[in-house]
Amino acid sequence: MTFQPLLSPVVLGLFLVVGLALVTWAFVRGRRSTRGSRGLLTLLRRGVMVLLLGLAFSGPAIAVEQEDVVSNVEIIFAVDRTGSMAAEDGPDGAPRLEAVRRDIRTLVEASSSARFAVVTWDSSTRVELPVTTDSSAVVNFADNLHQEVSEFSTGSSLERPTAVVHDLLQGAAEARPQNLRYLVVFSDGEATDGMMPSETSEAGAWSEVFDLVDGGAVLGYGTAEGGPMRIYGVGGTGATDEYMTDDGGQTAISSIDEASLQTLASELGMPLLLNPTEVQLQALGGEFMDGANTVIEGRPTVFTYSYLTWIPALGLALLVCWEIVVFTRAAVRLRRTRAL
Repeated sequence: MTFQPLLSPVVLGLFLVVGLALVTWAFVRGRRSTRGSRGLLTLLRRGVMVLLLGLAFSGPAIAVEQEDVVSNVEIIFAVDRTGSMAAEDGPDGAPRLEAVRRDIRTLVEASSSARFAVVTWDSSTRVELPVTTDSSAVVNFADNLHQEVSEFSTGSSLERPTAVVHDLLQGAAEARPQNLRYLVVFSDGEATDGMMPSETSEAGAWSEVFDLVDGGAVLGYGTAEGGPMRIYGVGGTGATDEYMTDDGGQTAISSIDEASLQTLASELGMPLLLNPTEVQLQALGGEFMDGANTVIEGRPTVFTYSYLTWIPALGLALLVCWEIVVFTRAAVRLRRTRAL
């Protein structure tokens, strides 16, 4: 058994000293009639309560040896979070990003032993998560994913994240050359500058990424009919009740740019899945993991701890119950004495 303290040793020591001192002081200051065998029993009970609480805070635990089960698969998610991804043309008027959140969770579940990284882009590009084995962090990212703040939008294009994605993949290849790397792009393909089409970006910008990946997919969201987009407020206030407008003051409509998405998929040598279903995504995740075959040889052994704080906590609970019974009986006797 080992100890993984929940408090610093200094604080824990002070707690024990002060706690035992207060218990002793209460006994010494008590009535003479309570200093007999009953008083000593009370002193002992309360002293043990302090010690048990201190033992619980000291974090008794058993070290458990586990193998760090991580496959040789790395999956990079490149997520479009421009204003157009808030277009409400999903089922029952749901925004496109809601489908993205769901699909990220599905892919993570289908390939949970992989390493993951997340890149997002809007008016700029950011690495939200570097390559990590913590799949829960990716799910947490998905749960909190939202469009960019509308007021700060300066437009974007499919080519904007290429440099960041390339550098991330290149760094991963240098660090772990034996691994397989897959790229999944989530976007509606629409290039915007505010609500106007942006200037055409350099053709073939994604072609440099092609040699750094072993596969992947481009996931497209939206419909040809399109949908309106709510304005996202400043300071994390969320989507407002107002919709974005075009230059004519009419409600702006965003439509999927299937041609741009198909061009991107061709550059990357990947399939294009439009508004993918759960079955398609599970199959995609399965394809990624099929390439793993075996878990990385020589993976590290890690230690986790199974805490045993419940044992002293259980003893403390029993003594507290005893204390309550003693106090209740004393209170009843006192009430009867006063009644007489």
